[in-house]
Amino acid sequence: MNTVMNLDDDHLFSLECARRREAQRILLLLGELANQDYQYDRLRERACQVGVPSQNLLAWWLSYRKYGISGLLPSHWMPLDEASEEAVRERLVLLGELTEMVEVTKEQILAMAPDEELSNRTKMRLFLRYRIGGLWGLAPHYNPEKKPPPARKKPPKRAVGTLDEAAFVEIDRRYQLLGEKLMNFVRIQGKASRQAVRERAVEIGCSEKTLWNYLADYREYGLQGLAPRERSDKGSSHIISPRMRNVIVGLLLQRRRRLSINQVHAEACKRARALGEPEPSKWQVRAISTCIPKPDKLLAEGREKEFKNKYGFTYGMTYLDILNPQIILEIDHTQIDVLAKDIRPPKYQTKSGEIRPWLTLCVERRSRLIMAAIFSYDRPDQYTVAAAIREGILVSDEKPYGGVPDIILVDNGKELLSHHIQLITQGLHIYLRPCIRHQPQQKGRVERTFGTLNTRLWSTLPGYVDSNVQKRNPHAKAELTIAQLEEKLREYIAKYNNEVHSQLNGRTPAEYWQEHCFTEEKDPRELDAFLMKAEIRKVVKTGIKYQGRLYWHAALGGLVGQEVLVRSVPTYAAPDDIEIFHRKLWICTAFATDSTTGIAVTAKDVRDAQHAQREEARQRIHEARDTVKHIDEEIAALQSSLQVEPQTPQTLVQELPRDIQQAEKNQAEKKTEQPRSPDLFGILKAHYHLEQS
Repeated sequence: MNTVMNLDDDHLFSLECARRREAQRILLLLGELANQDYQYDRLRERACQVGVPSQNLLAWWLSYRKYGISGLLPSHWMPLDEASEEAVRERLVLLGELTEMVEVTKEQILAMAPDEELSNRTKMRLFLRYRIGGLWGLAPHYNPEKKPPPARKKPPKRAVGTLDEAAFVEIDRRYQLLGEKLMNFVRIQGKASRQAVRERAVEIGCSEKTLWNYLADYREYGLQGLAPRERSDKGSSHIISPRMRNVIVGLLLQRRRRLSINQVHAEACKRARALGEPEPSKWQVRAISTCIPKPDKLLAEGREKEFKNKYGFTYGMTYLDILNPQIILEIDHTQIDVLAKDIRPPKYQTKSGEIRPWLTLCVERRSRLIMAAIFSYDRPDQYTVAAAIREGILVSDEKPYGGVPDIILVDNGKELLSHHIQLITQGLHIYLRPCIRHQPQQKGRVERTFGTLNTRLWSTLPGYVDSNVQKRNPHAKAELTIAQLEEKLREYIAKYNNEVHSQLNGRTPAEYWQEHCFTEEKDPRELDAFLMKAEIRKVVKTGIKYQGRLYWHAALGGLVGQEVLVRSVPTYAAPDDIEIFHRKLWICTAFATDSTTGIAVTAKDVRDAQHAQREEARQRIHEARDTVKHIDEEIAALQSSLQVEPQTPQTLVQELPRDIQQAEKNQAEKKTEQPRSPDLFGILKAHYHLEQS
């Protein structure tokens, strides 16, 4: 190089002189490439010769072509202090003749400073720091290789309904790591001290950073924030940029014609070279192609018939036709003293075909309101208990009372004190208090309610066998099903909650609740953890099949062909509605097509759902295509501004021969001449107009 530096020169660290010297050094590294048109192969060849990454060389070339020699001046350089100047001189001595060489080899770099005990990696890093950043790049605080770390992207909070048993176990483990002392600090003061975290980390043998992360998640999301979360970049490409990924998706969703993986790879590489980005591999292109939803591919290729047959969203025609201000809930279950018909499948039925159903009750202690009642064939488990808590908390137009209680009283049954129940009540800040063994009077409200049901309801129904085993009628026969018993119970609860109670001073339970009980209502989505275990189901054209029933909702249109998580309230029969989750998020509450809500669905609702499904898919297609269009415009503008002869990519879609076009035209005319047979949508439309008239 002509820019010889003297270590004893007083102007060595003069800012203006150093900037001009750096611009001349970069120009020498560019060589003949500075005055030539852009060619990717020449750029790569020059980068290998001078030992500079191709991306840095491309950035210098662009700056020089736009602004000339002034574009190479390092405007970000600032004056160095004495310590930095001394460090730069020491490193210049180590580099030696390499600072004056233009073309270098790896052997020459590794032969640097033979008298010093430097590793090969250190030599390469020192050389690259000078090669990319110049004289200022050797300063301790100027490292051109080191990029600022990207901001940590937190994964989204998991929906409560997606938490499984393993997640609850991990929540409990992390909660125990934090300890009661730290948790009390957070609850009372809103934060924990460094000393407390340090002492806790030493006590349990854990790093402080781990505890700080757990505390941050707990403060932001509550107890469910301690659940394990997936990587925020899971499913995305780690090597290619998001822009190049969108380019590949746009190329894969070309109009009316599907390109092969090799063709898409070639076109994507051409655009990557023009943008100076890493070229994607065929494996990456194939992986991105696999992630594109099949309905999007069919619509992009114009295969309307196949899309309608396989993924078109539709609706099955078969189902068209006091002093204590605390709120305390008492929960218990028992077998009712009425025989019911066992109408389960034969392999689950009892030999006699009769059964005494189980009833789980949730009663509010002060107002005596019956908050929830759930029937089941078998002994209630943890999910039945959770469903009773959920029903007691939920507030609706039909049930204007509910909310989060302060205390829940239960006995010592394993299903009532299960790990599942304990975790979800902790998440809602509910104190789950077990009663002392063999003292049922501690939850006397719910026990009294069971007795009242026996004397006022069950004893009046056929099949009653009495609570006293010795006085039971041996000739009693089941005449009612569980569904009929539940209907009778619902009518009784509605009457009981609105009649004057002898212990409420002339008020009804509902009136007492309105006057003296105040609770915090909860969003139903925050109570999804009380539902049954999540089950995987595939969304078909007509909805979701679950427990022998078909469920539908307009929001399922964009998920046809995909698998979702389904949660429902545990009952003795398939429920009327279920909760749908997808990709850790709640989607909708689907309803059974043979339920009251399902029968009320009209042809207009189906038509709107079909329209929304197509619009959602087409929006994804348009976004991908627009990405390719904007990239091509950016490349063309870049080439024209640099007076580079534009390199237009080959036409992706070839014109068809005239004879083929004429044949397609004749075939289309024949199709228009033939009368169209009425399909499902036509039948629905005619039925809808008939109803309107």
